Amino acid sequence: MSLAGPPTRLIRAARLLDGSGAPPVDDGLVVVAGERIAWAGPVTAAPEEYRHFLDEAEAPPGSQLVSYADSTVLPGLIDTHTHFSLPADGRPYEPVMAEPDGLHLLYGVRNARLHLEGGVTTARDLGARRRVAFDLRAGQRQGLFPAPRLLVAGRSIACTRGHFWFCGEEADGPDAVRRSVRRLVHEGADVIKVMTTGGGTAGTLPEHASYSTAELQALVDEAHGLGRLVVAHCRGLEGMKRAVAAGVDVMEHLQFLAPGSGEQPPQAAFDQQTADLLGESAVFLSPTIQALGYNVVCRLRARRDAEGPEALMDAEQQELSETEARVDAHFNVLRQLLDLGLADRFIAGSDSGPGTVYFGNLQLDLEALVLAGLSPLQVIAAATSRAARAIGLDHEIGWLKPGLAADLLVVDGDPATDIAALRQVRAVYQGGQLVHERS
Repeated sequence: MSLAGPPTRLIRAARLLDGSGAPPVDDGLVVVAGERIAWAGPVTAAPEEYRHFLDEAEAPPGSQLVSYADSTVLPGLIDTHTHFSLPADGRPYEPVMAEPDGLHLLYGVRNARLHLEGGVTTARDLGARRRVAFDLRAGQRQGLFPAPRLLVAGRSIACTRGHFWFCGEEADGPDAVRRSVRRLVHEGADVIKVMTTGGGTAGTLPEHASYSTAELQALVDEAHGLGRLVVAHCRGLEGMKRAVAAGVDVMEHLQFLAPGSGEQPPQAAFDQQTADLLGESAVFLSPTIQALGYNVVCRLRARRDAEGPEALMDAEQQELSETEARVDAHFNVLRQLLDLGLADRFIAGSDSGPGTVYFGNLQLDLEALVLAGLSPLQVIAAATSRAARAIGLDHEIGWLKPGLAADLLVVDGDPATDIAALRQVRAVYQGGQLVHERS
């Protein structure tokens, strides 16, 4: 790519990861012209027109050379599943939903800043009440507060009193779900979110399907006809099967829940038929590992390890045991999906906002994906280039390639060998501008 003018910023780091899943290159350089990447790669391969700018004495006025020793530069992270308007303070939905929309919007402003400072330069909000998500996106686009680039679903679509019904988009039957899709798209939804099973909303059943295949097919056809991708909340097996049959684009949670029998509660267990359906489809997989309890396990284990077993009250110890069992079952499902060769379908999503899934911590999901069996390089691709494909923006973000937006993350250490290095955020660039720097 040739520049219309000189580079505005040259960012040099000990290592460069381009987001493709390829190993890092040493002594990396990203050349930024305005808001775009003009060139990226090893310094030794840089075109002469850029290399001579590495001598600050020769740099033209208006350009800047920034060097990060013992650090890695990579594309900004993409979180494909958030709820910015929720407080992530541990309260159940009911008291949160009793609060006014204005307070939800303020939660969103705070949470967007936390996510950006954590290295997330693009995020997708998959459900907020009434017009809150649209208003939050409008503020972000006007630059009123620091935030990732936002894509929003607006209100998620649920059956009558289904999961997240309080967002305000309940629909039953093929005609009604079509009308909901049209209404949301006309209001400005970037993506359509549908609740194909119950979830954490009181009274809903995560193990049971909420919609028929015909209803989901009508929804997907309408959304795709209007140029929108469809994301499906899927915790139960039957809901997963129907969502795949209908052709959804992304499946969230992947819990593989089956109804219990008698007094037995629902159980999460790998199901080969469902896994085969996933493998035969093109659906992206977003396991949201911390949202299904991994964050709770980490928090309680940390207290126990730091203060001793007596630090946990009986109720907390019981919570830890029950949550560990649920998380272990989820990890088992994910490992078997990886054994089937589906590593290139996994994308990063935190589901931040509900419960105690707080913002600025997408890294916990990335670390959990490594524990599930992905390599650090595969996980980085899941949070950059592959996530960009899943949200339909791979022509704009997710890679260090000429012409793409200069959304960059600089971290200390080498995340290609230690995924925890992604926590050591040194600087965040968005559209070529420094938006956060560690003091």
